[in-house]
Amino acid sequence: MLTTLLAVIAVAAASAPSARLVAGPNLSDWSGGSADTSLDTPTIRWSHADAHTLRLSSPPADWDTHNAIRIRLRNEVAVDGAMMLIVASENPATEGMDYWMSRIRLDIAGWREIVLPRLTMGPAREPLGWDRIGDVYFTAAGWGNTPSPNAVVHLERMELVDMPEEHGPRMTDDELLGALDLDHPGLEAVRAAFGRGDIATSRAALAAYLRERTSVPWRFDPRDTNRDISHNVESAEETLRGRVRVSSIWHEFPDGKIDWFYNPTIVRDDLPRNHEWLWQLGRMGFWSNLGRTYWATGDERYAQAFVDQLRGWVRQCPRTHDSGNYANSVWRTIECGIRMGGPWPDAYHRFLASPSFTDDDIVLYLKSCLEQAQHLREHPTSGNWLTMEMSGLYAVGALFPELRQADEFRTYAIDRIHEELGVQFLPDGAQVELTPGYHQVALSNILKIAEFARIVGRVDELPADFVAMTEGAFDFNLHLMTPDRDLPRFNDSWNTNVPRTMRQAAELFPERAEFAWAADDEGQGSAPAETSHLFPYAGYAAMRSGWERGANYLAFDFGTLGYGHVHQDKLNVVVWAYGRPILFDGGGGNYESSPYRRYDVDTFAHNTGLVDGQPQRRPTNDRWANVSREPIDARWESTPDFDFAAGVYDEGYGETDDRKATHVRRVLFVKPDLFVIADTFTPNDDLAHTYQIRWHVDSTEWREGDRDGVRARCTADEGSPNLAIVPVDTDGLVVTGHSAVTEPEPLGWWVQRDGNHRPATTELHTRTGEGRQSFLTVLYPMPAGADALPAVRRVGPGALSVEFPDGRAAAVSVDADPGRPLTPVGKGNH
Repeated sequence: MLTTLLAVIAVAAASAPSARLVAGPNLSDWSGGSADTSLDTPTIRWSHADAHTLRLSSPPADWDTHNAIRIRLRNEVAVDGAMMLIVASENPATEGMDYWMSRIRLDIAGWREIVLPRLTMGPAREPLGWDRIGDVYFTAAGWGNTPSPNAVVHLERMELVDMPEEHGPRMTDDELLGALDLDHPGLEAVRAAFGRGDIATSRAALAAYLRERTSVPWRFDPRDTNRDISHNVESAEETLRGRVRVSSIWHEFPDGKIDWFYNPTIVRDDLPRNHEWLWQLGRMGFWSNLGRTYWATGDERYAQAFVDQLRGWVRQCPRTHDSGNYANSVWRTIECGIRMGGPWPDAYHRFLASPSFTDDDIVLYLKSCLEQAQHLREHPTSGNWLTMEMSGLYAVGALFPELRQADEFRTYAIDRIHEELGVQFLPDGAQVELTPGYHQVALSNILKIAEFARIVGRVDELPADFVAMTEGAFDFNLHLMTPDRDLPRFNDSWNTNVPRTMRQAAELFPERAEFAWAADDEGQGSAPAETSHLFPYAGYAAMRSGWERGANYLAFDFGTLGYGHVHQDKLNVVVWAYGRPILFDGGGGNYESSPYRRYDVDTFAHNTGLVDGQPQRRPTNDRWANVSREPIDARWESTPDFDFAAGVYDEGYGETDDRKATHVRRVLFVKPDLFVIADTFTPNDDLAHTYQIRWHVDSTEWREGDRDGVRARCTADEGSPNLAIVPVDTDGLVVTGHSAVTEPEPLGWWVQRDGNHRPATTELHTRTGEGRQSFLTVLYPMPAGADALPAVRRVGPGALSVEFPDGRAAAVSVDADPGRPLTPVGKGNH
């Protein structure tokens, strides 16, 4: 099988000079195994049932003399498992172990030679250097692996070798041609030439067939002569000279030649470390505009740039023997899926008629597509990654039905995603990662499969309910939508253009008038009958005064962490005041290693509570345990006059097992413009604790207000809606505001994905004491131009009176018992 051929990747290394032996079959070289002479050559026998680790006794310190590790081993029996190679180089400046790693699957029996280029080995933390190696071992436990009692590995030798800098693709011409269904109509010339052993003619016939075929359409016709298309010449010129913007950071490669393993955030001291830069470089997002500019101008320089970059990537980036899902890898499955599902086939069809895109390049392209599809088929993951992997896998099977595995690729992708539709999306429509951003990623990639099936005429192979099962995911977008037609940035999230997503929903579900309304931004259809909405599985409550863009809105997160991209932010709320996002959740920023990133994913950067200065700590190791399969009780009540919800946090602060206190948050929205939030902390001991509620506000302009003895702080942004924050019970309460602070912790920042963090304000409400401690806060949205504050007064221990500037009045029952609801007096059924 091709899998075996890909795993046995010693061809290039076999001819490399000066291989350096690290260890052979000498028992003195290893611990954890036994000497074995039962095979044709002596080996170290390692039974995983007897020992989970096989360790080099005295590894050499300097491995920097060569650029790859070669291992010759024999697996007695194929098992569903893997082992890790760990090469450690401890860095005293970091906490935890510093090492490089590679995962070696054990699903193939027999002898193998595995070559691991150092560039493809994933680093953990900050290993000191390849010339300072301190520990080397194989392990069958940890890193997601469970030792198989049936696994027995024989190790003959471990060597250091030199690999050529460019040695891809792994696939040979014979392997590619053998992977084709040569009985496919149109491949007669390929079959004839291959049958007589004429590889050169076979390649030429295959390229000619692919260039001329019309049986497999794409989003656009590569032969279309009407090429009036949007494009950016300036951006294409940047790509031409090797200047690319990746993850908001520009870099220009010398002589225009991209080094696909380069990461400026690792090299430059002025940038925070970010593995995403290298990964996203390999998604080739800049190929889209390059192709469109070529179409619009016919300038062959752009076609040649694409060809040079394609050749460079394939040659520099041979397929890894494992999943590649680690740092510094160009073969992560997510990137393979993204490449195959968009940038690569789009570019292929843009440049197919170009003379610069030669027959050799077309064959090279097909080889890499097949390698990447096989990689996706063999290493599927989960969550939003799986949706990208499967959309890419399906695309290869749909665009190249000439491949013997094409049917398998499509069928596997359809079956996995059809199953995932019932796994990844909860009954309330939320995707299991509980991040509105990745909700869109998963949804759009699932629907890519339906799109590709429609384009190539294979809709009949989809299950009848394939598209129908996505309806709830669009309902999620609709009912969580904010007044400015975005979504709250819970967990790792970013801006979402909801009307754009709903245009697809309206096309797929034309009977849904609410989808048409949201797609056209109020132009047609009709708004949902309900304004506020509970998501009992996600643990969200959306409270709104109406569906207009100038509405008041609060979203409350009382749910579980979620499957991935999680923040420690339970009981977080966000507020839109008359359409303006003002009490915010930043969404996590960029995936960099920096104080801002660490701050923005933690409790410190969310509108919730801390205990003794410590953030929430929910365990993250069991991802599915952080997804609720049952409705979460929020004590939800929604009427035309008010909404109420409550949530509880009773897990750790600082450490997962340090359950200092239980935090109950009750949220009442008296429509259309009064939010009352009651926070109650009940300690689990008799000690005094310090409790803090944080409010993160998108403003640096503030004014103090005082009405009837109740002080308030109010944003003061002229010409915009504002927000008043009114703490009610102020005895013993310390109120401070902080903007653009960096030490000792970031405070007063809206962390941005592009690194240009925006000054904001963090309001801290802090109190210390023994026993139960409570906070009662009124959030009052103010329309643009308004400056009068409401009068907020306690009326006895259990009630609150609010007099609005326009003469309205409200009374709220505020029971001190956190198990009781907050209720507008005379308007509840409690």
